[in-house]
Amino acid sequence: MSITEILIPIVLSFSQIIFSGNSESIIAGEMLLMPNNEIFISIQEPLNQKMHLSTNNTFIYYPDEKRAFNIEHNQSDLSLQNIPQIEPLDSNYYVQLGFKKVIEKVVRDTIIIQYISTANKKTPSLITQKIVAANTSQIIIATNLGVANYLQLDFIEYALFNQKEYIKNYSVSSYKKGALIEKTTYFIKDIKDAENSDIERIKFIVPPEINIELKSFN
Repeated sequence: MSITEILIPIVLSFSQIIFSGNSESIIAGEMLLMPNNEIFISIQEPLNQKMHLSTNNTFIYYPDEKRAFNIEHNQSDLSLQNIPQIEPLDSNYYVQLGFKKVIEKVVRDTIIIQYISTANKKTPSLITQKIVAANTSQIIIATNLGVANYLQLDFIEYALFNQKEYIKNYSVSSYKKGALIEKTTYFIKDIKDAENSDIERIKFIVPPEINIELKSFN
């Protein structure tokens, strides 16, 4: 998801609650959105962690452990990174990714659209998007149509900042054979225009004595 429609640079506080099995964990921190889809993240809970994300690269730094990782990867808008997303989807988002629209059904203020990708004909991907009162309320991404394995995104609350709409509260649930495996709920708060002090606080520089471990997922 792009951040180009939101006036940037901006900084926001966020938290996410992860339910997995019978356990619950909380991640809390701040996120700085910069031009060219550049993102800096400062995690305070449960550990001190810094992240820098760009189009084909993720840099992770653990100051307390004195470890850093530089990860190269292919850009994939369908692979959801475990970071908060704030910008609503463009109406042609999946078409632009190469998906074919196969169904569009309108019932009063609700639109249901299905897209399919046959890049891998053995396991085609099916995306179902539900739009209520012009806002996406749910997306279901099924990567195996013969088995009930899918990812479900529920958009719970939208809000306005600088006259631009953003996603304030949403959840991502993973299902395997129809059973809930994991659910992460994201909360966005305290969003504001970034000041120089915010940029200096959230951006980071790794000390030269730290060995940077290189990884690649290409």
